[in-house]
Amino acid sequence: VDGGDSLVVSGYLWGLSGLFYFWFLGSLRSYLRRAEGDAGRLSAIAFGAGIAGGVVFTMGTLISVALASDIAGAASGETTVALHEVATHASMYSTFAFVVLAAATSVVSGRYRALPAWLGWLGWLVALLALVGSGSVFAETGPFAAGGALSVLGLAVFFLWFLALSVVLTQRAGRPVNR
Repeated sequence: VDGGDSLVVSGYLWGLSGLFYFWFLGSLRSYLRRAEGDAGRLSAIAFGAGIAGGVVFTMGTLISVALASDIAGAASGETTVALHEVATHASMYSTFAFVVLAAATSVVSGRYRALPAWLGWLGWLVALLALVGSGSVFAETGPFAAGGALSVLGLAVFFLWFLALSVVLTQRAGRPVNR
């Protein structure tokens, strides 16, 4: 409750970033689809997983913001703790969708040479770290817990991959996909 205003601002900024995230997903799907040809199954999987992960993570953020701005000050301790747990689990379960996003992108990268090899390998590292980090639901403390060293490392590597992928896609905009 004490940091409620900063969480509300953070939630609003997350919403604004969503505008760019959806644009990125559409661009990624289009690029991967051109590389795949045919039905574009993997590009559709990456796109759907990106949407699902973004929505589930956003729901966790929404619950946290609602707790901080309105609910926690008026609700019982048990309700506050329960809603905090729901928000934490939503964020954690979103990692499964991000595993699929990174893996599908990496498969297209490797199979069709659509992206630099290092970016495909970084995507596999993202998928692995996210999958291992999803076990945070079983750890209360330590490096495997939510907010622990592994989840922080996984998030940092995900954003590095995301940034690198964005730069590569921007550089290649309008050019044919290298096969």
